Amino acid sequence: LKKIWNTDEAVGIIICCIDRFYITDGDLKTLKSGKQLNDQVIDAYICQLTKNLPVEDGIQHIQSHKLTKLFNKGTITFGVKEKKSLQSSKMIVGAFNINSHWMFLVCSIFSILISPLQPAKLYY
Repeated sequence: LKKIWNTDEAVGIIICCIDRFYITDGDLKTLKSGKQLNDQVIDAYICQLTKNLPVEDGIQHIQSHKLTKLFNKGTITFGVKEKKSLQSSKMIVGAFNINSHWMFLVCSIFSILISPLQPAKLYY
């Protein structure tokens, strides 16, 4: 990391790939000051954290640029695969940026079945 920080400028070399996130030398250079956190780095980190959880199949990670857009502009667009994954998720996680501050979002998804003849049932 120090070798990357000591170079004059980033050239876009891919340093590693975590799931669908490619981390370049430029992404890592943003960490040098200790004041910035690049969205690629935070998404890769969250993705890696969720892979180690026992309920990995039920966790959907939403990319930070999409969550940031949702919280700042009120809209978000998902692809067909993402929509299908969201519908079957037990938990949604992600980070978003508001006023240069990162926030971490964790949503536990559950359903309640209400029948007039039976007490309400909670499903996770």
